[in-house]
Amino acid sequence: MSGGDLPPAPSEWSRVPTLGPRQQKKRLKVRWRRLTFIGLAFLLVLALLMGGSLYAFLRGIHTDLTGLLNGGGRRPVPVPQPGQPVNILVLGLDEAQDTRGYGVQQDLRYATLPRRTDTMVLFSFDPESHALSMISIPRDSEVVIPGHEKEGIQKINAAHAFGDGDAYEAARKKGLKTFPNSMGPELAMETVSKLLRVPVHYYLRTDVTGFVKLVDILGGVEMTVPRNMDYDDPYQNLHIHLKAGKQVLNGEKAMELVRFRYYPEGDIKRMEVQQQFFKAVMKKALNVGTVFKIPVLASESSKYIDTNLTPSEMVNLATQALRLNQDRVKSGTLPVLAMEDIRGESFVKLDPVGVRNMVDTYIRGIDRGANAKIKVEVLNGSGTSGKASSLADELRGMGFNVASVGTADKSSYPVTQVIGLDGEENLQAVGKAVSGLVPTAKLYRRTTKNPSYNVTIIVGKDYR
Repeated sequence: MSGGDLPPAPSEWSRVPTLGPRQQKKRLKVRWRRLTFIGLAFLLVLALLMGGSLYAFLRGIHTDLTGLLNGGGRRPVPVPQPGQPVNILVLGLDEAQDTRGYGVQQDLRYATLPRRTDTMVLFSFDPESHALSMISIPRDSEVVIPGHEKEGIQKINAAHAFGDGDAYEAARKKGLKTFPNSMGPELAMETVSKLLRVPVHYYLRTDVTGFVKLVDILGGVEMTVPRNMDYDDPYQNLHIHLKAGKQVLNGEKAMELVRFRYYPEGDIKRMEVQQQFFKAVMKKALNVGTVFKIPVLASESSKYIDTNLTPSEMVNLATQALRLNQDRVKSGTLPVLAMEDIRGESFVKLDPVGVRNMVDTYIRGIDRGANAKIKVEVLNGSGTSGKASSLADELRGMGFNVASVGTADKSSYPVTQVIGLDGEENLQAVGKAVSGLVPTAKLYRRTTKNPSYNVTIIVGKDYR
């Protein structure tokens, strides 16, 4: 079977949803031409102001992934493919601390002291179904950080700090006194990707100061505080005093809410409250009145927030977010199996089966019962032995009925191909699953039904 014989399937896989036909509205005839001209001129100036401010804002918060990683041996950050969920890791940083343990303010993108993450939430947006999932990751979760295997088991909130340390060491070797530091987010993204076995495409990072500023610019956020909160930590300059009940929280009070962790239910309750807060922020941010705050956001936000999303990517995501299906917004926290004591510290041991099931449901959209009914053939066309078996094992792990593993007609397929009947749900289900494992995989159609298998996969050189 040749890849050239199979034209790309004209299916939902590559189709970008449109807003549909616009309804034509009757226009009122206005006789006051001068007034109309002045009104149009005002709208034009306003649009230019907003457009210029928006572009300045987006350009200001964009950070290119640092060149310090060149030769570092880490895998490149994946690019989301058509039909694949867009995964964004949101990082809220702790304050850096000096040798005495006191908090130190430092520039977000030119940090020299390592900073841990206080909050890690993976947002997954499906552009096809306009669904959004939020998965909170307990900060004390056990992981082995890529590139730091010799240090043994670490808490996942240390991944960003290890990346900061890598950046500082790389800069020292190159004789750099100042350097753009995106290695913290990069290592955090790679660690989360390895833990959840899904690609992490982008990051969005802020710290305590930025968090407070942004909430204040939005005009506060309405939330129901679940209980009275009182806590003081002079070392971190952290003072939390909140009363239970529904209220509008300014930046300082919102920061107290999301950082409070002393719940009878433990850290799980804290992350649940954080998820509720994120939903409230999204509701406020999508409010029409927020548009008029863009100039202030543009001038302030770039000091306290950064992301590897480009301006065009941010505009595209924002456009898609306007069509977000509120009934398809889900949030959850990675399930915990037990608490463990390692080196005198308390670690969270995650439930691997529960984590897999949550990721399947929230991000991959996997239905194991339905997958078991799909008969799949996997053929190796990569020229490297073992690749077909490896991909077959991953598909079996998702519940697919992999009935045959073999060798393709040739060993020079550059790209992995997923082949089935055009428009059939089986093809879409397998295609979406494979795209999560091989982001560059392509969907193809066959004109006649294969009597033995619902879907055939030819593993290419792009599967690693």
